[in-house]
Amino acid sequence: MQYTLKNKPSDFIVVEDMDIEHSGNGEHLWLWIEKQNLTTDVAKSLLGKAFDVQLRNVSAAGKKDRHAVTRQWVSLQLPGKAPGLVEEASQILEAFFAEKPLYEGESLVILEAAVHSKKCQTGCHKGNRFEIVVETEQAINDEQLSSAASTITAQGFPNAFGDQRFGRDKVGLPEVDAALCKIHPKTKPGRLKPKESWTCSQARSVLFNAVLEFRQEKGLWDKAVLGDVMNLSGSQSCFCVGEDEDLGAIQSRIDEGDIIPTGPLFGRVNPQMQPSAEIGEIEAEVWSRLSPQAQKTLLSLQSASRRPLWVKAKELHAEVVEAGFKTTFWLPKGAYATKCIDAIVKSYQQMA
Repeated sequence: MQYTLKNKPSDFIVVEDMDIEHSGNGEHLWLWIEKQNLTTDVAKSLLGKAFDVQLRNVSAAGKKDRHAVTRQWVSLQLPGKAPGLVEEASQILEAFFAEKPLYEGESLVILEAAVHSKKCQTGCHKGNRFEIVVETEQAINDEQLSSAASTITAQGFPNAFGDQRFGRDKVGLPEVDAALCKIHPKTKPGRLKPKESWTCSQARSVLFNAVLEFRQEKGLWDKAVLGDVMNLSGSQSCFCVGEDEDLGAIQSRIDEGDIIPTGPLFGRVNPQMQPSAEIGEIEAEVWSRLSPQAQKTLLSLQSASRRPLWVKAKELHAEVVEAGFKTTFWLPKGAYATKCIDAIVKSYQQMA
């Protein structure tokens, strides 16, 4: 079934979910913003200029879609000034745009302002809520759609990195390998330029997706396997499935959502998160697809970590609309809404 997204910004709404209580004092002005047809980086730059703050002192928890209507927190470090700007924050931004208007279709507004003692740290949000209209070429059966949504709610879906991660050119292994090899061998982890950091991120994403695809082909993406690295759901804790483990009990915990199999974000290895047996062989084969120079670069610049192989959407609901269907759901940070849509559509087709 062919479908399209983001025919207009209001068809793709993202609202950041962050559990935060602002202290009411400090040097950080927190702004709850709504943007449309702007990247988060551009929004941060505009806010920095409007409030006369250097970009390095403007922070956000994560990046939100450009071609969408999105809401998120952004903080600006303003020593000695933050408390006095809460009431007039919106007027300051409006005055800035009066002199330097946005392009047609773009918008950036401040919905709320607060003061806090700490900045908005990358990744400090819990997740995001989505409201998405999916336009389809064929009419949608309401009962079939509801069944598909129920299936995805129960089973989850592959936690692959979405196309947004790989840019308009859809970079793959050859491109990230070549880009890694261009990074100077003596570059230190803390000295990466933004483009170099993004190259490392894309490379790890390409390799993770390759491992996930490999495991899907073998039917192992949601199964208990000896040597696997499991993530305790809702935490950063991981453990390896050893020979003394009861695989039946491990599988029951997976089915209940208590633990989740993980895939690699390659880098310098933490021995406690090193898979073995069949899973170790799968990941080693994917890792070997990088050239030796690219491997050396990635190992020197990144610490290894793990990412869940699948994810479950919460509060998932789907209903038929004139254009196709509309769906709402919540995803933890790092998960891609487009992959949830893919899963709903695939499940719907399988029920036809």
